[in-house]
Amino acid sequence: MTKQQWLITQIEQFPQLSARELVSYLNDKVLVNNPVLIGQIPVLTTLEEVSDVVTDDEVLAIAESPVYLRILDAIAQNRPDWIVGNLTTLKRGGKLSQASFDAIIALLQRTQPDPNYQEQISISPAELAGHGAILVSDVEELI
Repeated sequence: MTKQQWLITQIEQFPQLSARELVSYLNDKVLVNNPVLIGQIPVLTTLEEVSDVVTDDEVLAIAESPVYLRILDAIAQNRPDWIVGNLTTLKRGGKLSQASFDAIIALLQRTQPDPNYQEQISISPAELAGHGAILVSDVEELI
């Protein structure tokens, strides 16, 4: 529904309000349940978690590998794509088993509910309808 169509429905719904009163109502923020569902975000993988899912021999092989520092950097920067690329190199070089590779990939694919999600938000009826701030002139031209 366009902004103009939506405003017409609001004018019809609240005929007793003047243009200024209606605009005030439509722009007044109220606390409502967040219309956006809680999202999932990646769980940050630590070096300790990676060490827990590989064998002791693989830990040594990784630590002695030329890609070790790149893996540490990728973990520090939370770049799973870089981690996977470097782990693929180790797997191809025989320093990492398929089972350990798969276990690390599973760690990298973990998600959790967004801890910054707000169950309730302050939003105006106009914003909730997707129209942003309403001006008095927007309403007056339709009356």
